[in-house]
Amino acid sequence: MDVAGSKSSNVHVSKRSKATADAVPAPGPARRVLVVEDDAGLRYATRRWLSGRGLRVEAVGGCRAALDAIAAGFDPEIVVTDFHLADGETALDVVRVVRERLGRDVPALMLSGDSSAGARAAAGVAGLSLLLKPVDPVELLARIREALA
Repeated sequence: MDVAGSKSSNVHVSKRSKATADAVPAPGPARRVLVVEDDAGLRYATRRWLSGRGLRVEAVGGCRAALDAIAAGFDPEIVVTDFHLADGETALDVVRVVRERLGRDVPALMLSGDSSAGARAAAGVAGLSLLLKPVDPVELLARIREALA
């Protein structure tokens, strides 16, 4: 679904859809996913679930940690980030600093429990896909694979 008034037609808003993605690892080399989530439990669960599906996942709590992971040699192919992070950071901050550091337009998915028009507009302006929490893990995997295709 496109966001009304959005500059991007790539914005999708979804809730626990009937995604039909295979929940098993895809063949080939592991794709690199940077997960940014300030909730330690969600960060752990997301990393563990995606890693179990054959993805190479670096999971961190915010912008500084994301930049530290990149400085340590992690080169993400996609960023999956919560919208509202600690210390007033947002997904928009994360995606901006990661793209600036890497010098390329890394695809990104924004996860949020915030279904407001403001969250949708923010995702649209930044060209991010928005998935509403609680996110179906199979749908998340499908959206990651779609973005990396």
